[in-house]
This record gives sequence, structure tokens and C-alpha cells, in this order.
Amino acid sequence: MTVRRHTDLMLTKAIWCTRTIGFSVVVLLTFLQRPTGPLAVPVQAVCCGLLALALVAWGLLDLHPVVGRHRAGWLPPVLAVVTVVCAFASTPGAAAAA
Repeated sequence: MTVRRHTDLMLTKAIWCTRTIGFSVVVLLTFLQRPTGPLAVPVQAVCCGLLALALVAWGLLDLHPVVGRHRAGWLPPVLAVVTVVCAFASTPGAAAAA
């Protein structure tokens, strides 16, 4: 069992604030410059939505005490979804240029 210290929750919230701001900036920059290709924008929109859902799940695992009990079992699949969605979202713009 993990021991939570008195500043642990504050640091966790600060990290999640930084992740949220970073995600927002990346999504904003993604859609400011339109990628080429007929399906690039819809694919990136779907990927951003899936990534947002995965980040919400990750946040619940980190911050919610009831859901956090299952963190060890659910965190690897959630991070795998984040990895796959990010990799897939980065391909439409670069695939057209190749």
C-alpha cells in the first residue's frame, strides 16, 4: 500500500494541471495548421477525443480514491491507449508528405 504524505495530493493536482494545459495547447496547435489529406482532420479529431477520454480515465485512477484502488491493474491498459492514439494521431499529417 502506498503511503500518501501531506503534499502528495497537491503535487498530483499540479501535475494534472500541467498535463491538462499541455494537452490543450497541443490540440490547439494541431488544428491551427490543417493537415493535408481528405481524412486527416476527422482522424485527428477522433484521436483527440479518444485521448481526452484516456486522460480522464488516467486522472480518475490518480485522483479518485475508490477508482485508485484498481490503479495497478488499469493503468497499463490506459497508458497503452494513450500511446496508440498518440501514434495514430501523428500519422495523418506526415503520411501525406511522404
